[in-house]
Amino acid sequence: MYSICILDGYALNPGDLDWKPLQALGEVTLYDRTHPDQIIQRAQQADIIISNKVVLGTKEFEQLPNLKLVCVSATGYNNIDTQAAQKFGIQLRNVPSYGTSSVVQHIFAMLLNLYNDVARLDQSVKNGDWSSSPDFCYTLKPLLELENQSIGILGYGQIGQDLAKKALAFGMQVRIWHYKPLSNIPDSIQQVSQEELLAESDIVSINVPLTPQTKQMVNESFLAQMASHAILINTARGEIIHEEDLIKALDQGQIAHALLDVSTQEPPSKKALLIRHPKVTATPHIAWASSAARRRLMQGLADNIRAYSEGKSKNRIV
Repeated sequence: MYSICILDGYALNPGDLDWKPLQALGEVTLYDRTHPDQIIQRAQQADIIISNKVVLGTKEFEQLPNLKLVCVSATGYNNIDTQAAQKFGIQLRNVPSYGTSSVVQHIFAMLLNLYNDVARLDQSVKNGDWSSSPDFCYTLKPLLELENQSIGILGYGQIGQDLAKKALAFGMQVRIWHYKPLSNIPDSIQQVSQEELLAESDIVSINVPLTPQTKQMVNESFLAQMASHAILINTARGEIIHEEDLIKALDQGQIAHALLDVSTQEPPSKKALLIRHPKVTATPHIAWASSAARRRLMQGLADNIRAYSEGKSKNRIV
């Protein structure tokens, strides 16, 4: 049986799930949140650490002699120093694809709310505007349809592929850009250059991982290539956007609106300008977190630990 330390379990399980899949594999010590100063004391005896966003590197690894495995309760693992893990002989595993459906659903939830003005109309009705209306219906702005709109998907991984499939079901035109040419793309999907995608898309969705190449790729030059009526969506990582450049583009009408589930700083400062911008709809990095997705993530963590115990390489990063 392993000693398993969960450093920041609240995001995965705020109370609606059961920890039994992990408890069946060892003695679990659970913390909702862990400050950097608490890592060493809390994980001192751990064979396995589970971390969602807690940063782990040389400073931590050299003081945790029992540590053999780090499981990231996420797909992205940029909070773990992979070179340091390799140096100290510590394995790292992630859980890919658990949140694909949840993220894509959230993208459409934000889009449909914007296109159909759902939240504002609901508040208007509750304020009594419908009751005092001279007509049987009214709008606060023209409503839009997704059908025949062009969506450009930057990154054709699992999320990008599912987004494309569901966009086609809405009758949308789908263009994709990937960091390398792809084969066997359905005829209903156009693979284009990044420049063509930006110029010809009504909606641009960011679905690439955060890498040195994608960090702040959404910058002044990128935004200048988009249509003035276009909508930008980011459910990937906040650092992919140069926030000051996006604010400028929104202020100057270079693009129409941004739908953001992520921020460069999380949680953001109360003074953060981007998420308060009138042309921004923001949610708190929650696209991944449907109940079903979190259950899949929990099971994925258990599967990774089981695979480690059996000497299998499932989801191994280092």
